[in-house]
Amino acid sequence: MLTITIDDELVSQARKLGKHKNEAEAIIAALQEYIARREKSSSLDLSLQDWVSELYGAKKPKNVVETLIAERRQEAYEA
Repeated sequence: MLTITIDDELVSQARKLGKHKNEAEAIIAALQEYIARREKSSSLDLSLQDWVSELYGAKKPKNVVETLIAERRQEAYEA
């Protein structure tokens, strides 16, 4: 069992948004969502690399995949 301090306001907001019965349920759900998003993001990164390789072939610009990923993430955070 891990004991940590979490901002009460964040936990309260998560409980309300997720309609969770208690704080532990809200925190577990948040961690599960975080993991799912990271796993999905990782698989999308691989798909993008495949797509760029097909598009550019041997003439692929340096760091094009990383640049595209960074741009999309920035757009997502600004939305």
